[in-house]
Amino acid sequence: MKKLDLTQKKILLTGGAGFLGAHIVAQLKEKGVPSKNIIIPRSKTADLREKEVCARLVKKVNIVIHLAANVGGIGYNLENPGTLFYDNLLMGVFLMEEARKAGVEKFVAVG
Repeated sequence: MKKLDLTQKKILLTGGAGFLGAHIVAQLKEKGVPSKNIIIPRSKTADLREKEVCARLVKKVNIVIHLAANVGGIGYNLENPGTLFYDNLLMGVFLMEEARKAGVEKFVAVG
């Protein structure tokens, strides 16, 4: 299997500001990916439950690593399972489909 050279790739990393995302960012930088090539959208400015937002984000990226999720702790999760499931489903489906349509080379979904 050919090793993927990430150094020249534009990478969209949803959830990149979270616990796991911070470790992925560190690993990408260690592998030579410049910070300017790692795009980390924030939920305040990029609602991944909106198809148009996902379409805009995946333009001109080579790789998508999808870590983002709507979570809120044990109590919130118990009180809002339907909302959480629906929100996370929309984020994954919209992002995956828009990435496919945009010709993104690789899509990694973590759930």
